[in-house]
Amino acid sequence: MRKLILQMQSSLDGFVASSDGDTSWLEWNWEPNWTWPKSLQQYHIDTVISADEVLLSSVMAEQGFIDHWTTVSKDTDNPASVFAAAIANAHKTIFSHTPFTVRWDNTSIATKDLVQEVATLKSQPGKNIITFGGVRFATALLKHGLVDELHIISNPASLGDGLTIFNTGEVMRFSLLNAVSHSNGIVVLRYTPRHNVG
Repeated sequence: MRKLILQMQSSLDGFVASSDGDTSWLEWNWEPNWTWPKSLQQYHIDTVISADEVLLSSVMAEQGFIDHWTTVSKDTDNPASVFAAAIANAHKTIFSHTPFTVRWDNTSIATKDLVQEVATLKSQPGKNIITFGGVRFATALLKHGLVDELHIISNPASLGDGLTIFNTGEVMRFSLLNAVSHSNGIVVLRYTPRHNVG
């Protein structure tokens, strides 16, 4: 059975974006230069290389996720090109409730029930499956118990208010797999969800 990894960068107070959706506070926000420490770069490369399927919401796809990383993958002078190439080479499944035109290679649309679609993907042979949000999509995956590993990239910033992926209406419990700190203050927290309570 393939494993679904949800990776999100979060503020110290648990928000993945400000209330208006702003993410400019992120340590790295699709900028052209990958300025993270080598250890953090390697974590990202290793994580995406462990997967051969990327799940995306239609919003994230339309906002340029696939276009951006396909472009970066061709710039071999950029240290992020290895990370980007893994995304570009992976199959992408875009989840959409409305008609959606695929304009990218190696990409398909999922329009059926989220639980059914993810269960089908997990049952297929292959490597891990990875997703990076957005907020509503990540929340739905967590709510339905579809996430096998949750990777929180804890950013040394606080927002005071904002958008969270944990607005599921339920208490969720997690077991810590490991925590690794990096020289820029980021801590990568890897969890596996336990059964929901309450």
